[in-house]
Amino acid sequence: MQGMGGYTPAAIACSNNQYECLCVLLDAKVDVNEIDESEWHLLHHCTSEGSKESLCELLSRDGCLLDHVSDKGYTPLMIACIKGDCEMIFELVAAGANCTIKHKRTEESALNLATNKNARDAMERGTIEMNIRRKKLDVEEAERNKYRSSLEKLQTEEETSPDSVK
Repeated sequence: MQGMGGYTPAAIACSNNQYECLCVLLDAKVDVNEIDESEWHLLHHCTSEGSKESLCELLSRDGCLLDHVSDKGYTPLMIACIKGDCEMIFELVAAGANCTIKHKRTEESALNLATNKNARDAMERGTIEMNIRRKKLDVEEAERNKYRSSLEKLQTEEETSPDSVK
């Protein structure tokens, strides 16, 4: 549903830092990966206007595309780097945004666009956080697999046991 100027209600909420409004829209099943007429993802609107709370909400939703490239060739991370918004950079990179995607025309990546030291530090901290989160998920997956394996072994033993009732 396009609103004023080709913007959807969710895009307007993100652009105006209307976190509660965005949550209502997302809970009403608005697509977290909604794209407007200029090929901006909701994350582009958040990074452009510094809507950190809305950005974090989108990142917490399953299936949120981190690296959508707008019609002008920018990812949300590139916009955050251009603006020098260290909090946004950190959150995007920690969520897994790709730092190496190159702009269509300039061939610059987010790494190139992060021109000040604080922005580069935020990118580095975000990368560390992303790796910690991935390791935690790997450990949790290993625990689940260990549990499944033990359960399958017990089930097999029960089925082959001479005492099992058939």
